[in-house]
Amino acid sequence: MFLFAKAAAAASAVSEAASEVVSEAATTGVASSAEEVVETTVENVVTVWDNIWHWLSTNWPSFLFCAIILVGGWWAVTLLVRLMKQGMKKAGIETSAITFITSVTKYLLRFVVIIFCLYPFGMQFSSVFAALGAAGIGLGLGLKEFVSNVASGITIIVTKPFSSGDYISIGDVEGTVERVEIMHTTIKTVDSSRVIIPNSTLTAGTVTNFTILGVRRISYNFNLQYGTNLQEIRETVLAIAKANDMVLEEPAPMFVVLGQEADGIACSLRVYVHPENYWLVFWAINESISDTFREKDIRVPFSQLDVHICNPTGDSGGDPEKTAHFD
Repeated sequence: MFLFAKAAAAASAVSEAASEVVSEAATTGVASSAEEVVETTVENVVTVWDNIWHWLSTNWPSFLFCAIILVGGWWAVTLLVRLMKQGMKKAGIETSAITFITSVTKYLLRFVVIIFCLYPFGMQFSSVFAALGAAGIGLGLGLKEFVSNVASGITIIVTKPFSSGDYISIGDVEGTVERVEIMHTTIKTVDSSRVIIPNSTLTAGTVTNFTILGVRRISYNFNLQYGTNLQEIRETVLAIAKANDMVLEEPAPMFVVLGQEADGIACSLRVYVHPENYWLVFWAINESISDTFREKDIRVPFSQLDVHICNPTGDSGGDPEKTAHFD
């Protein structure tokens, strides 16, 4: 009835407009033609609204059935995905694989629900899938990045270069993998930022996984003045490392001399920790080394440059103070 009322209102509006057109046409001598055009327009509008109202009144059971399928199917898919996730967790499947599989399943099943909703209106499944197949090539070209990310997500799940909870780096981004989804991978950085990286970027780039081996090395590089007792430094820094409970005994901490630099002896303390303890140990031992060096008056050399001022003739004479001349 609401649609019929709107149709009547529309017809009334068109009639009023027609009257105005007729009045103007009468002054120009074309009143009869204007009346015919207006009458035809009014008849078309009324016919369209009558057809819409008739179709709605005839097909309301289909609308009701469609709504039931949509609501019930959506709820069933959500429940099924939840049960799948619980079952895979109990089976010990990796979190990244669970996230990816449930994500793909959810979207596919929801698509099937939408197709079933169209069935009461005479939509044939064979024609739908035929149309999808015909459009597949065009969609593949237009959604090249989408397809690439989905394929890369499958590659990550199958080859397992990293999993949820691993600490990785790619390019200038590094952090802990939170989840691997159908289109992208989410990484949480040390400063609690969330970075979304397309899966195709991960498979095309070089990914460093710091967690996969179960241990991670921390290197503390510093320079010492020439003439420093290296044996004393070795004992000092190794004692600092062994005093930290999170430092692994195997591989054992080590102190090495990297080389002779222009401003001192390049040295390094290297310790191994579990990946999850990396930053805690990194900060703690850095602070301990700084405090211990200050207490024992162990000095780290600064880069410096000696400048000799020559006399106007260009002869240094060996002694800058005697040969320098100032005007």
